[in-house]
Amino acid sequence: RVLAIRGEGWQRIYPLRLFRDRDLIQEQVHDVPVLVIGGRQVRSALDAGAIDQGRHVPTAIAFDRRVDGEVLDFVFDGQTLRDRQTGSRWSRLGRAEQGPLADRALTPLPGGVHFAFAWLAFHPDSTIFAAADQPVAPDG
Repeated sequence: RVLAIRGEGWQRIYPLRLFRDRDLIQEQVHDVPVLVIGGRQVRSALDAGAIDQGRHVPTAIAFDRRVDGEVLDFVFDGQTLRDRQTGSRWSRLGRAEQGPLADRALTPLPGGVHFAFAWLAFHPDSTIFAAADQPVAPDG
């Protein structure tokens, strides 16, 4: 499975397995400063009688890192997501909860979680994010 995002004239995918050992990916894709936040504690709604009994499945969401035209850089210490520029604390849903940017929000990028083969069948020109220490081939 992959997180697929798209912009004007481009598509990019991020294999969800990348988030087994990291929480954030920050990069520039064309003219868009991208923040991808991974999640490991999401429960599947499809494999049990109740969601709270479902297995844990990986997920991710992507945002444009700009607020008022300024590109923010983020750090995550295992508990808290903060931007380096103001020290504001952010939720994994892209909203500043405390600090100078409180109540501001990052803009979500269009896309979603898909099976790689299904996404690539319709978007074969997609680029694939690969960390330096991991192979390029996406899962599923």
